Amino acid sequence: MNRALFYRKFGLPEQVLTLEYADKSSLKENCVRVQMLYAPINASDLIPITGAYQHRIILPQIAGYEGVGKVIEAPLSYQHLIGKRVLPLRGEGTWQSLVDSPAEYAIPVPDYIESKIAARAYINPVAAWLMIKQFLPKGKHILVTAAGSDCAKLLCKLAIKFAALSVTVICRSDNHAQYYNKYAIKHIKQDDKQTIEYFAR
Repeated sequence: MNRALFYRKFGLPEQVLTLEYADKSSLKENCVRVQMLYAPINASDLIPITGAYQHRIILPQIAGYEGVGKVIEAPLSYQHLIGKRVLPLRGEGTWQSLVDSPAEYAIPVPDYIESKIAARAYINPVAAWLMIKQFLPKGKHILVTAAGSDCAKLLCKLAIKFAALSVTVICRSDNHAQYYNKYAIKHIKQDDKQTIEYFAR
């Protein structure tokens, strides 16, 4: 029996998500079936539920875009994945017990990566990496907003790695100061307009 968080209309997640139980249909050709271990809640999971991207979403949908699980069923050419942890990318919504994913997009997770970390290894790391590749930080002073987010933290570490002259972040509070102090990253409060304007220049 599969448990899944569906949304059959757009709206606030806490109002439109419903937990539903049903038998899983037969596994499609060239797909793997993954028993989910962890599926995080990311802004990119919640925003589509509100209807922000309804022009490209056909209802009903199962929520969730990332997570990690163990392969429990696979076609012959992917039998080596059975029992392995994978990221089931580009398949069904991940907020369910069993996720079917195209076998070619089931990314094996190395043993040294904890499941709770692996579950978040897709959206923010890929977004941060693409921004770094698009806007090379080498020899530049970098200013990052939304410093409390995982994506911002990844961006900062990558910017340092790729030879930024300096990295400064804009924070809502001092909650993340300890993290940024560890990497000698200057942090400024979002209501300090004068300092923000200075660093923006």
